[in-house]
Amino acid sequence: MSSTIDAQIFDNGMAEIVLNRPQALNAADSSMTQHMHAKLKQWGEESRIKACVLRSSSDRAFCSGGDVKALALALQEEEETRLAHEALGNEYKLIHEVSSMKIPTVSIMNGVTMGFGIGLGCACRYRVVTEKTIMAMPENGIGLFPDVGFAWLMRNRPAHGLYFALTGARIHARDDSCGTMIDLGLGTHFVSTEKLQDLIEDLENVDLSSNQDVRIEECLNKYAETGGRASKGRHSGIIEKLFDYKQYDNVQDIFAALEQEIDRSGDEATSAFLRETLSCMQAACPFSLASTLAHFKSVFQQQSVDQQLKLTDLKSVLMQEYRLATRLAYRGDFLEGVSSKLIRKDNKSAWNPQTLNDVKV
Repeated sequence: MSSTIDAQIFDNGMAEIVLNRPQALNAADSSMTQHMHAKLKQWGEESRIKACVLRSSSDRAFCSGGDVKALALALQEEEETRLAHEALGNEYKLIHEVSSMKIPTVSIMNGVTMGFGIGLGCACRYRVVTEKTIMAMPENGIGLFPDVGFAWLMRNRPAHGLYFALTGARIHARDDSCGTMIDLGLGTHFVSTEKLQDLIEDLENVDLSSNQDVRIEECLNKYAETGGRASKGRHSGIIEKLFDYKQYDNVQDIFAALEQEIDRSGDEATSAFLRETLSCMQAACPFSLASTLAHFKSVFQQQSVDQQLKLTDLKSVLMQEYRLATRLAYRGDFLEGVSSKLIRKDNKSAWNPQTLNDVKV
């Protein structure tokens, strides 16, 4: 098939795609997304396919995101390259394709799951997370914005969605500070890594001749842990207070609200959490922060930024994201952010503009 994915169909009708670019933490390049699309399209025409599993060949990462380093290097060589349109378009089409599949889909998001990895894995009907799963949307730190339908995924927890988007904070499966992946709706089943191989083998052999969803749920529930994993998080209250999108017209007001809360907070743990939140946002690209707030508000309000589109489903959200992402990818901030984080690795990004007050979105 492809060196970046392995694909096979088992006797029970379970199709499986294994992301296989471990040296890059399964960062998705155009080759990977194109081969996945081709395979899913082929399988969609085969009646013998009863369900589909997406997983990784490595326990280090399910998918660390899109291959932004390759994209930045291409832009460095040719400013007018169409690679950004191709790469982003491929990602969004694939996410929509997976979310629209009529057969049951299962993602096993073990290890690092960021950016496109979240979009792809969470497009599945059943979403397995483990104690090693680490999620994040760090795009503001490289001059882009949290895309891949993340705002749509978080529409029922908008304050948390905006918090994770603006800060790039990590989400852990068992973290009780900001809510677990199960509580946030990003995962449906928590399975410990010691049981993961047994689960995979059962999925490859479970009877799928009828009632496929029932059979898959029975299989997942056999290995999933229950009780004590759906913590709403000790900081959820302050997140819901300070990241309520309806309160804000600009990101500067969020900064002000955080600073005021730090000044009056009498709890050291809360103060430390808010200082870390503030620090993460201060390091991010100002243009990206402003774009993120505008995008997430529009998704939560189901109205596109330009007022031309109703954002009532994932497809419409991805359409808006494509328009925004293909603009931000060609701004200097993206190349600067990726260079700072992944090429020079000095973490000293020179954003343009440097302050939120100078941003015009």
